[in-house]
Amino acid sequence: MDLARMFDYAVERSPNETAFIDGERHYSYKEIKSSVNFVAASLYRLGIKKR
Repeated sequence: MDLARMFDYAVERSPNETAFIDGERHYSYKEIKSSVNFVAASLYRLGIKKR
């Protein structure tokens, strides 16, 4: 299983659990997935695509 699939599994299994902590800020798996999807969609709209 690659890292992306492991992360997707964690999002499905425990979306509201803390994925990582930056100082006082806790980020859930769901928050990170949402941010990643936003960045990916933005890059796609700019014409940057996966090889």
